[in-house]
Amino acid sequence: YLYSPEGRILENFLVVIKDDVISYVGKSASPSVEADYDIGNSILLPGFINAHCHLELTGFKGKIKKGISFAGWVEDIISLKIRTSKKEYSLFIREGIKEAVRGGCTFFSDISSSYLSAPLLNEAGVRGIVFYEAIGFKNEESDYHFERLKEAIEKHKKEQYSNICAGISPHAVYSVSSSLFKKCVEYSKKESLPLQVHLGETVEESLFLEKGEGIFFTLLSFLGQLDEDWEAKGIPPIIYMKELGFLDNRNTFVHFNFYTNEELDILSKTENSVVVCPLSNNEWFERETSPLFDCIEKEINLAIGTDSCASNFGLNMFDELRMLKKICPSLTPYELIKTATVNGAYAFCMSEKLGRIEEGFYADLIAVPVDFVSADKDLIEGVIEESKEVNFSMVGGKEIYSCL
Repeated sequence: YLYSPEGRILENFLVVIKDDVISYVGKSASPSVEADYDIGNSILLPGFINAHCHLELTGFKGKIKKGISFAGWVEDIISLKIRTSKKEYSLFIREGIKEAVRGGCTFFSDISSSYLSAPLLNEAGVRGIVFYEAIGFKNEESDYHFERLKEAIEKHKKEQYSNICAGISPHAVYSVSSSLFKKCVEYSKKESLPLQVHLGETVEESLFLEKGEGIFFTLLSFLGQLDEDWEAKGIPPIIYMKELGFLDNRNTFVHFNFYTNEELDILSKTENSVVVCPLSNNEWFERETSPLFDCIEKEINLAIGTDSCASNFGLNMFDELRMLKKICPSLTPYELIKTATVNGAYAFCMSEKLGRIEEGFYADLIAVPVDFVSADKDLIEGVIEESKEVNFSMVGGKEIYSCL
């Protein structure tokens, strides 16, 4: 079977690949045509786009208590990071890639604070963007943090990775100074680099940004990270992003659980996307909020990610799709698949090359066994409800995983 761009299911199909792109999709001319790959009783889908993950935190799985407060989680993350070596981070990244590929991912949007993931993603043969993370709340230290980030990106460019691009991730409004934010945005525009930021994950972010109160003010004060002349911005997060120039290009906001109607209206008039991480947000942190319904109503592009194993049970995109369905039962199977394919491609300006099995598109494909799907059930619905792992995947026409 094959999942077509229109959401139709084709049987007994043939996909021809030339170099790294699809050159033909259609019915097999003859049942006896000898193919390089026969996926058997499986369905061929576009490879899933994990629009937000932290591969370097894969080794933190099970080390932080589920349902902990966000402030407690931040403290635990800091403690774990201090005790983690570069060698361990590299091992975690490799483990994360393998787990995510089995779970359907062929494209990674990876946030990297260790700056170690690009060569490992390239080595694995996958496609993606490494968002080099910037963290530092004191304006006087912004030059140091920015130069470190810039040096890493320049090194990335020199490597000339075939399928791994560079991006910038100013972490969040409570961890990045206005000076560092501005430097990141200006550099991204100059070098045509995508931006990704955690925004509106907790209600405390708005409290800190608008009034200078709450857990983030307390935490930054305790860590000695507040400038003496620091003052609250007095505006909500999206308006702050607009003032920084973050909304000028097509970028991505991760989580976006808390917002005003004004912020939603502003975002809906841009080409920016929202990335939701259903299991992390609504299961692991046990939050009852989600931007899903409002984004759909306002026609804001919505992509899906796994977040990290520090706040999730794994890196499986099928699990995320099931959780998304649980949050919004009215979504059709085809709308769900779009969040992991077409929508992710749009978010990263790759709509003409990714997210569809169509002539001229990259041959980034996954095969999912369908033996378990009952005859009276929609095939895609069955895949979303029951699938655990793929049995084959390729990127750019090259096999990266197979258990056929």
